[in-house]
Amino acid sequence: HVNNQSSNKDVCYDNFTESQLKILLPFRLELGIVLFLLPFLITTFCYASFVRIVLSSSHISPEKKQRAIGLVLTTLFVFLLCFAPYNISHFVGFIQHRSPSWRTNALLLSTFNTSLDPIIFYFSSTAVKRTCKG
Repeated sequence: HVNNQSSNKDVCYDNFTESQLKILLPFRLELGIVLFLLPFLITTFCYASFVRIVLSSSHISPEKKQRAIGLVLTTLFVFLLCFAPYNISHFVGFIQHRSPSWRTNALLLSTFNTSLDPIIFYFSSTAVKRTCKG
């Protein structure tokens, strides 16, 4: 924890020495690949397979197909919107050999996912749809 007197703002984990960055930046890159990129690719593959199965199922009504696909795409979009910027900061930091200045803002955006997912699932629920229709 470092207190930056010039701007009167507390800065955590922002000022590193060159020797610390030599260890930290490759580690962050590895975290970005292992904990974001690989899970995102696997999730995208699974969601695409799900969409393909739903579309090819003749016993599911077009309305239910559209709702299921919309939920999948919305969930994937929110995941990408919330977690991609922070994880991109790992890649940018590794390339630039320093932490990007916007990294803390991206971290705040990643916490927004915990609020958005329940809202998405709430508004996509059948009970809410029935209530709204009357």
